[in-house]
Amino acid sequence: MWQRTKDNIIENFGNFKQKPIRLISFTVLIALICFFALSTGALSPNFALASTDFNENAHELRAEAVKLSEFSTTYADSSTARKANIIIASKKINGTIIHPSKQFSFNGTAGERTAENGYQTAKIIVDGKFVSGTGGGVCQVSTTLYNAVLLAGLKVDIVHRHSLPINYAPLSFDAMVSSRQDFAFTNNTDYLIYIVAKATDSKLTFQVFGEKPIHSRVIKLRSVTIQEIFGQYETEYDEGTLSEDESERIIVKAKSGYVSEGYLDTYQNGRLIKSELIRKDRYLPQTGKRIIRVDGTA
Repeated sequence: MWQRTKDNIIENFGNFKQKPIRLISFTVLIALICFFALSTGALSPNFALASTDFNENAHELRAEAVKLSEFSTTYADSSTARKANIIIASKKINGTIIHPSKQFSFNGTAGERTAENGYQTAKIIVDGKFVSGTGGGVCQVSTTLYNAVLLAGLKVDIVHRHSLPINYAPLSFDAMVSSRQDFAFTNNTDYLIYIVAKATDSKLTFQVFGEKPIHSRVIKLRSVTIQEIFGQYETEYDEGTLSEDESERIIVKAKSGYVSEGYLDTYQNGRLIKSELIRKDRYLPQTGKRIIRVDGTA
C-alpha cells in the first residue's frame, strides 16, 4: 500500500529496488522536494529527510525526476470552518509516497471526518441539497488531488461525482468523497510517486513528483457541457409581502443542472495525439423559491 514519509522515509527509499534509478537519485530528489516544501510552508520543519545534501548529484537528479503535474483550486469566500477542514485534510495527504503498482486511498489517508480528528461543521451536499455536516470542504481536497493525478497520467481506480455542480472545478472533474465513497488511484509507473500539498487561507495546490517520462507529452483536461437542465421554482402567492412596484420577488435563486463529459487530451510536440472520454455525468438542478403578485392584490 501507499506509505507516508515522516519517520519512514529512509526505510521506504532503502527498500526501493527499481533498476533504472539509483537510490541516491531518489534520496536527493526527496531532499530537494522537502527543501522546496519547507521553504514554501508546505511541510512542517519536523519532516524527516533522507539526506540534507542538496547539491551533490543535482544535475543527475534534474535529468531523472520532475514535477509531473500541478493543480490548484481556490476557496477565498469559504467559511472559516470549511477552510480549516481543507487545511487539515491536505496536511494529512502532504508528503505521501506511493510505490509502483500500489493504490492510494483518500479516505484511508485523510481519515474519518469527525470532531475528534479536528474536522469542523461546514456545508456538505446530501441527496441534492446543501446541509451542515462535519468535514465540509474535504471534497475540494479530493477534487484538487484528482485533477493533479489525471494530469500526471496516473490510473484512477475510484471516483464519484457530486449530485450537484460545484464551483471550484470543471464539470466532470470533481471527486466526491464520504464515509462510504472513496477516491483512489494507482501508481502505474515504474517509480516512486511523491505528493506535495500546500493550503493557504484561500488556495489549495497539489503537486505530483516522479520520474521524468520517456516521451515529452502534455495532458490537458477538457470539460464539455452536453445539456443544461434548468432549475424550477416553488411559487408562493403574495399576501402583502411585495411592494407596490413588485410583481415578483426571488427568495432563493434556482440553479441549473448539467449533463457533461470529461476528456483527457494528450499532446506531443504541440500536436493532439489522443483524446479519451473518461467520464459522463449528470448533475441535478436546484429548485428555487419565489413570491408572485396575484392580479387584484392590493
